Amino acid sequence: MTLRVPITGDIKNLAEEKLHLLVIGLLAALIALSSVHIIPMLRVAENLLYDLRIGYLSPRQEQSSEIVIVGITEETLSAFAYRSPIDRKFIGELLLRLEKNSVRAIGLDILIDQKTETHKDAFLRRTLSTLEVPIVAATANADSGLTQSQESFLDDFLTDVRKGSIAVIKDPFDGVVRNIPVRMSSNLPAESGFSARIAESVGIELPEEDVLAIDFKHGPDSRTSYFPIYPAHDIEWLPEVWFAGKIVLIGFELGFEDRHPTPLTRIHAHKNELSGVQIHAQALSQLLQERKIMIPGIGWEIALVILCAGLGVVLAQSKINLRIQVLIGLLLLMIIWVSSAVIFVNTNTVIKILPPNLALLFSFLVTALYQWRAEKSKRQFIHDAFSKYLSRPYVDQLVANPDQLRINGERREATFLFTDLAGFTPLTEKLPPEELVSLINEYLEKTCAIVTRHGGMVACVVGDALHVIFNAPVRQDDHAQRAIEAAIELDAFCREFEAQKASQGVQLGVTRIGINTGVTVIGNFGGEARMEYTAMGDAINTAARLEGANKYLGTRICVSETTVAQVRGIKFRPIGNLILEGKTDSTMIYEPIGASSPDASNYAAYLQAYEKMENRDPDAVEAFSKLSMQASRDSLVSFHLKRLRLGENGTTVVMDKK
Repeated sequence: MTLRVPITGDIKNLAEEKLHLLVIGLLAALIALSSVHIIPMLRVAENLLYDLRIGYLSPRQEQSSEIVIVGITEETLSAFAYRSPIDRKFIGELLLRLEKNSVRAIGLDILIDQKTETHKDAFLRRTLSTLEVPIVAATANADSGLTQSQESFLDDFLTDVRKGSIAVIKDPFDGVVRNIPVRMSSNLPAESGFSARIAESVGIELPEEDVLAIDFKHGPDSRTSYFPIYPAHDIEWLPEVWFAGKIVLIGFELGFEDRHPTPLTRIHAHKNELSGVQIHAQALSQLLQERKIMIPGIGWEIALVILCAGLGVVLAQSKINLRIQVLIGLLLLMIIWVSSAVIFVNTNTVIKILPPNLALLFSFLVTALYQWRAEKSKRQFIHDAFSKYLSRPYVDQLVANPDQLRINGERREATFLFTDLAGFTPLTEKLPPEELVSLINEYLEKTCAIVTRHGGMVACVVGDALHVIFNAPVRQDDHAQRAIEAAIELDAFCREFEAQKASQGVQLGVTRIGINTGVTVIGNFGGEARMEYTAMGDAINTAARLEGANKYLGTRICVSETTVAQVRGIKFRPIGNLILEGKTDSTMIYEPIGASSPDASNYAAYLQAYEKMENRDPDAVEAFSKLSMQASRDSLVSFHLKRLRLGENGTTVVMDKK
């Protein structure tokens, strides 16, 4: 038999909830990934975190000893009649001097983009064409600010010379130089990078990437410059050994021209911005030393962000205290920060910090909001659904702890109570409809109130009959006790109600009650839009049969031994071992004796008579006969006396009908 509490509502199943959480996680990951690239403030913040690692965690390391810088300073320019363009004869003589000093290669970080004195231009052009040492001359295009005429002049002047773009890549959000071009790309201003072309000229194999993330290094200490820098006008006086076998970069070292912010100078405010030639020297040094700053690709970034978003979802939907959730969330954020620092120090890999942090934060907050809304909806649903069937305190318990409702069902011991009002069907034919409805509503209102007050759930009402569950959905350790106490109060009320209506000319029958305790499957069953809180099992069927057995036995309440075994403080008298219809095994049945029960005064005498019957004592007939004279209204005594007089003995009673 099945007891069902029909409850309609929008209950989302587990699969749907998991789908929602998956969508939340993926959306959080997408928002975290895109926001750092779209929102300028977040992009600048991520760049700052990048620079902090470069500025503070990058180990001090000597740059390549093969690189020296020849700087054109203010003092150098002061010796010429004009500052710009720089004297071409001076540059040519400087190149010849460096060749004489047996340098390994020369990088000329000076744009020759316009005409000066004809003989000096010719001298420099001839020098560039005849140098035996490898030389790379700077080139640029309109993206670097050159006019078309400057581009044309530059290309013509360096026709026979190895060229490389001196462009540096500035971040569009903060203007900091972190990358430099290696080879030609559609979004880069020249065919090949200046540093890469120099490295290539001395036999260094270039990396596959078109853009090189510069692995900026401090130098051995704070007092030592990144590279040796010698003033261009003093080269002829300096020892040849300082230049022999070196790669020499020639460029401007002025206080205001060709200066760029870098991670090194941005973090350490006391340091000046790096000149273009020093930035190229940093890039060239890492190419020579085969160093690389690793930046994971988009695939790794997506995987990390999805992982963190998943952690946020899992954390938010966990059942632990909110404060503990927040502490764990902060710990996870700290782990991300610390891990990124450790990874950088040990592997020179820069992992973006903000996307995983934002993914964790977004997914946690959105999931928490989703959980809150779902929980609120669930609690409201439970309140609306069960307030019709349970007393307010138990509804409040369910609302406070919805997990007591097992969606997938569970095996649980429960006590079942069935009632039925005898003679109700004939009454429906005698009374006018409005009187009948008023009568039955009054009866059900009072009986349901008694049941729910004792903690029972009215699973359903069938005409005048109640089907009640104790220990579901709210757990009750004393469910059997509650059911018996409810039955005794129900019986007392129904006796009074019957007498009251009789005085008004309405003859009501006896309210019969059957109670049984047993293990059944209890849970929510049904579709997404309609749910039934259902109990299924033979224990329910037994309770229903016991209710019907009252008519056969002449009793008002029949209780199984499984219920009686859990009840304290209430007297019972044994009825017998009943073999209910459709069963082969007997069930021991009892009747509760209340303080005001008409049978209470004969309790001891009944037990003595029953013991004789149980032992098949021939004196059992006489014992029940005497008892019948003392309690003429005791229907159960009359039932057993009739059995004994018909030749039956023992306490086993076979029910040939319900």
